Amino acid sequence: MTMPDHPRRRARYSALTRRILFVNALVLLVLIAGCMIAYAAIWRINAAETLASMFAVIAGAAPL
Repeated sequence: MTMPDHPRRRARYSALTRRILFVNALVLLVLIAGCMIAYAAIWRINAAETLASMFAVIAGAAPL
């Protein structure tokens, strides 16, 4: 009888899969930052508030 895989076992991804996931995350990060900057420029929000909102998004997206 074999033991089932542990639920917290890390998935093993190939190098290509990891690279694709990294590129997708990077593109999403650039897109979100660009949209936030465009929104700030359209509504004339100062740089301090824009940076504060970007840091809030980063803090909210960070895993615990």
